[in-house]
Amino acid sequence: MDESPASQNGVPHPPQIFINEQPYRSSTFLMNSPNNGLPIIEEGDEAPLDELLRKYEIEGADDPNAGFWTLKLLHHILSEDRILAELKTYKLGNAETYLKSIRPPANQHIGPTTQTYLVTFALLVLLERGDEIGKFIQDKVSDQNLPLIRHEATIKGKVNLCHKTLPNHPLVCFQGWKTHEKEAFERNQWRLLVPYFDLDGNFKAKHSTFDDRTILPRCKRGEHSPSSSSHPSQGEGGYAVVSCIKIHPSCHGFDDVLLKICVKGDLFALKMLHDTDFNSDKQFQNEIQQLQRFNGLLHAHFVTLLATFTFRRNRYFLFPWADGTLEQYWATHKPKPELNIRTARWVSKQCLGIMTAIDIIHNPNHLQNLDVQRYGRHGDIKPDNILWFCSSNDPMGILVISDLGLSSLNRDTSRSNIPNFKIPAVPGYRPPECDVEGGTISRAYDIWTLGCLFLELLTWLLGGSELVDKFEEERKSEYITGSINNIFFDLKKINGRAGYVAQVKTQVTEWFNKMRLHEKCPKFIHDVLDVIENQMLIVLSQDRKRALSWELKERFEQIHLKCMDDSDQGYCIRGVPIQRDARSASVVEANLNDIAKLTISEHRPDLPTHDIARDGEARKSMLPEDLKNMDKILSKL
Repeated sequence: MDESPASQNGVPHPPQIFINEQPYRSSTFLMNSPNNGLPIIEEGDEAPLDELLRKYEIEGADDPNAGFWTLKLLHHILSEDRILAELKTYKLGNAETYLKSIRPPANQHIGPTTQTYLVTFALLVLLERGDEIGKFIQDKVSDQNLPLIRHEATIKGKVNLCHKTLPNHPLVCFQGWKTHEKEAFERNQWRLLVPYFDLDGNFKAKHSTFDDRTILPRCKRGEHSPSSSSHPSQGEGGYAVVSCIKIHPSCHGFDDVLLKICVKGDLFALKMLHDTDFNSDKQFQNEIQQLQRFNGLLHAHFVTLLATFTFRRNRYFLFPWADGTLEQYWATHKPKPELNIRTARWVSKQCLGIMTAIDIIHNPNHLQNLDVQRYGRHGDIKPDNILWFCSSNDPMGILVISDLGLSSLNRDTSRSNIPNFKIPAVPGYRPPECDVEGGTISRAYDIWTLGCLFLELLTWLLGGSELVDKFEEERKSEYITGSINNIFFDLKKINGRAGYVAQVKTQVTEWFNKMRLHEKCPKFIHDVLDVIENQMLIVLSQDRKRALSWELKERFEQIHLKCMDDSDQGYCIRGVPIQRDARSASVVEANLNDIAKLTISEHRPDLPTHDIARDGEARKSMLPEDLKNMDKILSKL
């Protein structure tokens, strides 16, 4: 055997010790992890090595007939003693030397040019060719040089295998192998080269690009594991589909980060972007960047991105698996909440947490490495994008903001540069500026949608999912498309002349009063209702704007402090019905954009009317240029 560093085929040593992107020995490669998923192998188990490998093969989720072996599992099964015993059955005179190449001793220094042969040996054993390991070591068919690639020989029907770096040089070690045996080597090598997922040294998600033949380490879930998405992204036929998967514990190093963010469970959410014009590579990179900037390690109410990868021309994100969306939580997990001190405090804590997370997006002061001051926005706040996780830190769980695909981070001097006709329809939460000339997705846009969310959250707290459904029914009315919609504002025709106005729906204003009159409505809910009505659900005008995120965060901090005051628990739970004088929300001129005008022209909806003599003059609308520069204006406030 030639033990010199150079290969007889001139194959260069790899620059680092990685096996299919997994470091041979990494900080996350812990064999004694309590959750490593490795089987207990009896010391006296003297089964042949190929039988032992097949016995502990991991059954894949995609094809139960094509299982896989992880690198940790191979280390676990192929101990030094078992390898040496197997080598001695081959009657090899230098078995100890081969052992050092296959599995270097623990005290041996692993340098940047070290090559190992554990995976190669396991594959040969499975193919009943283990006695040929010497030839493969001589040809440098190391773990680091796998996978081998196929070189079609000049003779039709013949197959030769080559190193990736020398695709036209058939490997000598396969001489004497039949074609179907070489095909079996090429095919089965992927079963031992499954990816290993972990974060980088800065606790950020890594991106990988996988060969089409890669076997993802998805293993079978338990019988009662969820089979459908609890992360619906843009709904059916939208931008992405999310599936629940189980990654074998020996194929990821996420235990520490899951512990840090207090998330329970061993399931993961795999989000695959649909191949659409919207889901360009630029959009994919933007979402990766935003998810890395705003994650659960920064603030508990952000979702944590664990990995991204490209596979078979599709783009993927990997997250912890949530136990449901906020909408599912209302409907199925807690359809009838009890208004007690624990639940009220939990709702207050979630409102403050979500508000704080949005403020971090709006004012990302933690991003010190940016060349200029920037601001961010989420752009798609809705119940489907608020995830509920079971948490080791709170028996009631935690609500987490997800889906930053529409979010962006802009210079302080730039516009909110998504034009109004590209604003996605947010069911129910669409703000009035979507239909107004110059309207954009801005930080003010987030405040409106968050106000809608909080109002429904309080509705659930007071009357459960039944009351949420009732509120949705009561605010339904005809929209400019001619369809019935449950948005929170009306566009009204001005009686007697051309023009339109925008106003928070009368049904919504009346709902505030109905909640205040509810016999169980405590002071806590009254205070949050005041914030929503007077600072968040505001139709933008020249003289009235929505509150800024930091102002709202401070207000929710004050409210939460009151909720946590044990000397006055009645603040959270003692019903204090309050009668308010009936009043209408402010009416604001609406200079409709071209899309809204065309929609009205085509569908001729029966819109409500605004009578100036009866209802009074409307407030002046913001100028289109000011709406386009909304974030710039907000930065000066």
